[in-house]
Amino acid sequence: MIEFKSVSKVYQQGQIALQNINFKISSGEFVYLTGHSGAGKTSLMQLIAVIERASIGQVLFNGKDITDISLKEIPYLRRRIGMIFQDHHLMLNRTVAENVALPLLIRDFDEDEAYELVKQTLEKVGLQNKEEFYPLSLSTGEQQRVGIARAVVARPDVILADEPTGNLDKGLSQDILALFELLNRDGTTVVMASHDTDLLSTSPHRTLVLNHGHLVYDGEFNNIQ
Repeated sequence: MIEFKSVSKVYQQGQIALQNINFKISSGEFVYLTGHSGAGKTSLMQLIAVIERASIGQVLFNGKDITDISLKEIPYLRRRIGMIFQDHHLMLNRTVAENVALPLLIRDFDEDEAYELVKQTLEKVGLQNKEEFYPLSLSTGEQQRVGIARAVVARPDVILADEPTGNLDKGLSQDILALFELLNRDGTTVVMASHDTDLLSTSPHRTLVLNHGHLVYDGEFNNIQ
C-alpha cells in the first residue's frame, strides 16, 4: 500500500525533516506514527499525500512511484486518501451534511447518492441527528467527527490522521481512536500520527517512531523501550 525507499526531505531553508526513511505499510494495516514535536511526523504524512515531495528516495503508493507524479495526477491520488488534521478546517457557513458532502460534490456524485453516503457516514461517526447543525453549534469532539466523516465519506483506501486528538480530552480522544478502529475493521488502512503515547497504549498497534527525522523504531507498540 505505502512504501518509503531511502526517503529524505530537506526544506529550502536547509532544515532536514526526514533522513533515509525505509518502511512498508500493507493494505488494511493500522499503524501509529509517533515521536517528539518536530520529529518529522507531519512531513512524512505530507509526502504520502504529495503535499510535499521527497528530496531523495522514492515514495510508493500501491506500487506506483508518486515522488514525481504530475500536478494533474495528484487530485486522483488524493481521492484514495482521507486526510484528517488536528484542525479540521470545517466550513462554518455550511451545515454538517454540506461539509461532509463536499468531497462527493467535487467528484460529481449524483445528489441522491451523495446524500445517502453522507447519511450512512454520519451514522457511523455517531452524528446521525446533527445533519442540519452548523459547526459552531457543535462541541469540539463533534466537530472532529465531522472532519473524520468528510475524510471517509468517499471510501478512501487509506486514512492519514495527523494528531487528530490533539485538542481533545482523554475521553473524547479514546472515542476518536475507537472510531478509527471501526473504520480499520471495515478494511481501511489507517496511519495515525500522535505524540500521546498514553492514548496509543490503550489500543496497541505496529508503531513507527521518529526522532529528529530518523526512523528509530518499527515494531509492536508494547516493545518500545
